[in-house]
Amino acid sequence: MVSGVPLGMGRSSDQGVTLSEIRKYRKFTVEQKLELVLASFRGDRSIARICREHRISEALLRRWRDQLLQARGRAL
Repeated sequence: MVSGVPLGMGRSSDQGVTLSEIRKYRKFTVEQKLELVLASFRGDRSIARICREHRISEALLRRWRDQLLQARGRAL
């Protein structure tokens, strides 16, 4: 509470709203991740464009790409 006004976030607020209740994360299936990663490797669209189209961050797509490459390396 600041100057008698509740902040509306966190455990100490009067409303009891937490960040996990405010922000909803999307879940992607393995197939969806693979489809986006493969699209990024094909090169017909930029990584930035793919991310904009699917409303994900470039960092997330690059992490998925790295994970695929690491998994592939372990499989060989």
